[in-house]
Amino acid sequence: MKGTAGFAVLEAIRHRMKEEGISFDQAAPRVAREVVFTTHTPVPAGHDRFDGELIEGTLGPSANNSEFPAIH
Repeated sequence: MKGTAGFAVLEAIRHRMKEEGISFDQAAPRVAREVVFTTHTPVPAGHDRFDGELIEGTLGPSANNSEFPAIH
């Protein structure tokens, strides 16, 4: 599916938080050093944009707790 790679990054952050017992703010930069993002269409029309309610619905319970404070 298109537009779902961002969720892989969130899962990597969540995994690191759980495995290392660290906060989102500690895990996010560690994961960022390990992730490479590229885009094949570097213009606004080439970027997926999603409504916040769709993202929260897709993330389920994770969107409704403090696990991912950047979402709130």
